[in-house]
Amino acid sequence: MENSGVTLVYVTTPFCGVCQSARVVVEILATSLDVELSEINANLEKQEMQRLKITRVPALIVKKQEEVLQVFDAIDNLTEMYRKIIEVLEK
Repeated sequence: MENSGVTLVYVTTPFCGVCQSARVVVEILATSLDVELSEINANLEKQEMQRLKITRVPALIVKKQEEVLQVFDAIDNLTEMYRKIIEVLEK
């Protein structure tokens, strides 16, 4: 599977405790999938949150180049998230 140009965008806010815990899962996912990882603060990106219909954090956006492939509004367990992202990338 070619993961070139794929980025996981972690959507968080500074004072979200769940976000801090989920960050570890997201970092492991990015490393395991050999993809780029970036992070955005939902408080500073309100228009983007509305455009992508993200209503809660933490959330995870899977992008290839600049195309949004999938938005996950829940960070599940590591194995389940890995499986879901692989499915998205194989489409």
